[in-house]
Amino acid sequence: MKITAINAGPRARGNTAALLNCALDIAALEGHDVKLIQLSELTFKGCRSCFVCKLDKEPNRSQAACAVKDGLSEVLT
Repeated sequence: MKITAINAGPRARGNTAALLNCALDIAALEGHDVKLIQLSELTFKGCRSCFVCKLDKEPNRSQAACAVKDGLSEVLT
């Protein structure tokens, strides 16, 4: 199983990161594929309220795509 943790805290080595790393270490010991994403290391902008994600009605897609292409695009897919 793939497990992705997202640290939204401002410090990459802060308390939130320490807790997430502990959880991911245990999951890795159980044989899971783990990944930690540090939001503070990504360059991204906030929502523009353009509603492209709401208007995207492709039937085979589980989640609509965001029109803003930035560092957060890979995380959202």
